[in-house]
This record gives sequence, C-alpha cells and structure tokens, in this order.
Amino acid sequence: RRCTSAGAWFQQASGTMPLGPLALICGALAGLPRPVLAIDGQSNKPSDEEAERVWNDPNCERTRHSAEGVDWDELRAELHSTPFPQSMAAIHPVVQHLQQPSQLDREAMLCPFGVIAVLFFFVKFLVETAEPNLGAAQVYISLLDAISSGMHPHLLDRSDWLVKDSRIVSLRRVMLRRLREG
Repeated sequence: RRCTSAGAWFQQASGTMPLGPLALICGALAGLPRPVLAIDGQSNKPSDEEAERVWNDPNCERTRHSAEGVDWDELRAELHSTPFPQSMAAIHPVVQHLQQPSQLDREAMLCPFGVIAVLFFFVKFLVETAEPNLGAAQVYISLLDAISSGMHPHLLDRSDWLVKDSRIVSLRRVMLRRLREG
C-alpha cells in the first residue's frame, strides 16, 4: 500500500474510509512540503514576473533608457549594427558590470538572453583573439552554461540576440578543441 493523495487521506480521515496507521502517516506527510528533485533545471521555478519577461519581452525592450543597470535594448541594437569583434567596445563595459555577483543576478533576472549574448561574445573573443586567454574563457563559459542551460533552446532561438543554441554548442566545441591543443 502507498500514500496516494491528500484527497484519499481526507476520505480516510473524514470517516468515509477506515483510518489505519498508513492513513495517519499519509496525513502527516500530506501537510509537509514535498521535495522537488529534478535534473532538467526546473527545480528552481521562475517567479511569475520572470516567466512573463522571458516569454513576452525576450529582447528586453522594457529596459530602454534604464537609469540603473544595463540598457539591454540599446545594447541589442548595437550588437545588430556592429559586427564582431568591433562590438567588443560595447560588450566589455557590460562584462565589467556583470563581474559583481549582485549585478549579474539582477541583470540575469531582468534580461537573461542579453546576459547570455554578452557572455557568448566575450567567451568567443577570449578564445578567438590572437592571444587567447583560455583560463578566463573557462570561467566565463561556465557562467554562460549556468545561465543558458536553464533556458529551453527554443526560447533562446526565438529571441533576437544573435545567439542561438547551435552557436553556443559550437562555441563549446571550439573551446574544448583549444583546450586540448594547448
């Protein structure tokens, strides 16, 4: 026998079913929060506000002319108009801003796809420059993976940040190849 549901426990406790020791245990457990175990990145559910932002404002247009933090809408426009690696002039100050953990958390909550794009292009720069900095690239690709792995690839692909899931996979491969060579 097993605990089936709080409804079954209620039937037993209300007298419509005989109340036995298993019912008492189930009743006690029904009032406890259930542990959530998941390997799919969904055990830390986003707030309603975060989910709404990801689905309805993936390009972070709401941050336009932001007084504090990053104006992600302006940065996205800059990334579209300036080819890589010239766009590093706009990316580098944002990376410096994101080095403070509280700012990284805040900006990742406000514009996860923008943070993913900035980290992607920064890692790409660190790996592809004439003098690669693979140590720093390892740190930043870990941040990139931590944030992007929580997003379904479709969500990333439908945003307009020039970074698609396939490009992140490709960057990981380039990074691994460079680490094996060096």
